[in-house]
Amino acid sequence: MRILIAGCGDLGTRLGSMLVSLGHEVWGLRRNAERLPSDLRPIGRDLTRDDLGDLPVVDVLYYTASAGERTPEAYRRAYVTGIQRLVAAYAHRSDRPRHLFYTSSTGVFHQSGGAWVDEDSPCEPTGFSGRTLLEGEEVIAGASIPGTVVRLSGIYGPGRHHLIRAVFGGASYPSDPPLFSNRIHVDDGAAFLAHLLTVNHPASRYLCSDGEPATMDEVANWMRAKMRTLGLSPRSESENPAPGRANRRVRTDRMRATGFRPRFANYREGYAALLTQWRPDRE
Repeated sequence: MRILIAGCGDLGTRLGSMLVSLGHEVWGLRRNAERLPSDLRPIGRDLTRDDLGDLPVVDVLYYTASAGERTPEAYRRAYVTGIQRLVAAYAHRSDRPRHLFYTSSTGVFHQSGGAWVDEDSPCEPTGFSGRTLLEGEEVIAGASIPGTVVRLSGIYGPGRHHLIRAVFGGASYPSDPPLFSNRIHVDDGAAFLAHLLTVNHPASRYLCSDGEPATMDEVANWMRAKMRTLGLSPRSESENPAPGRANRRVRTDRMRATGFRPRFANYREGYAALLTQWRPDRE
């Protein structure tokens, strides 16, 4: 199969290498294409402003862009303008792709208080990030190419050590009321995107998470204990809890119904692997 991954950053690169290993021909499109691994065919373009008129004939499109910074402008470029221009570039071609996969986020949900959400839960985000992501999803819904939105929960993995650094530095989280969080290892996120190629008539929307929501207090306490077994010395918990998070729980029934199972089934399995190689002096 011929596949183009647009906005081919960390997630897209991992996806691309997986697809190549499965025998597919894969192009990666990003501004700095020299950073792509040698197994991907590079296309050096800026999705938001460069000419996209000569993109290759492909069977499937993936859009895996991410915002370089947390500003309204960066989010609009990454999650709306880029996908609008990519869809427009293929829309009127007779050889247009047969399917488009777009990566979004569970940040589009507004629910809190530990509420459970699934693919059919209402979305009324109040912040610019959630609203912009939802606008990008609407581009997919209105595109002439059949599409699927994959909403990933908090991505972690190699090079994504924000929570590890925070806990090592003494960050604390409230236990009452509990503050629920959801996550997916970046390799599992890429693996699910690749798995969707094997699904006949994929749904219009999936939530991608490890399926085991956990409170931030539980995660931090486990992580501190694990650090100590590895010879690390995390600071004592701060008396001032870290700022609040979304506090919701993500259902993954639809994802699992496709037959997919994450390699890292929960935060313990994923972070155990990361912590064995993490050292504060390397950050």
